Amino acid sequence: KENSLSILAMHPHGIIPLHALLWGGFCTQMMPEFYGVGASTSIALRLPVLRQILRFMGVVSTQKKALIHSMQVEDKGLLILPGGVAEIFLSHRRRTVSNVGNVRDVRQGNLQSIKAKRYGLMKLSLQTGAAITPAYVFGATDLFDQLAPVTGDKRREDASIHEHSITFLDRISEVMESFSRRMKGGITLFWGKFYLPIPYTPKLTLCLGDPIYP
Repeated sequence: KENSLSILAMHPHGIIPLHALLWGGFCTQMMPEFYGVGASTSIALRLPVLRQILRFMGVVSTQKKALIHSMQVEDKGLLILPGGVAEIFLSHRRRTVSNVGNVRDVRQGNLQSIKAKRYGLMKLSLQTGAAITPAYVFGATDLFDQLAPVTGDKRREDASIHEHSITFLDRISEVMESFSRRMKGGITLFWGKFYLPIPYTPKLTLCLGDPIYP
């Protein structure tokens, strides 16, 4: 426990992780010792404008080499959203979507989504000696809405009401999700207020768990 390094593992990812950007900006100004660098996909770090914003906030690539260099050489803590691309497509406003192991559960409610099985994060903690602090942001999936449907159980749920459980939009969304996994970056049709990329204004509540030491 003498190692001062920490990994803040934040869930859920959401469609656009504005909650993570807000937390990173807050820590940079108020608690610089708690936040060192953020992690993002390589494709996001190649996009104009977004790349400059992320670099300004000290975001690095999620590649293992870059993370280890930031933590061990530069002695910086890490903020990461382990859900990644998979969790983007589980994000829907006012809908609970949990995916733990191979069991997916869909329920109505103003809750969030979480994606399990991230062994690489545990290996990074063991290799660097950093403690993992779990974080959960209620309301994060209510910032935007998207076209991509919740697959699996939702189709069976909708099939009991509608005759056609799989629509043309479902097919488009499946293609986008498959393409996103290959590109290692979330590509989806999303919207906010007035069907523009303006986020809704839900109440955001950040809950921090006790550190988990390697």
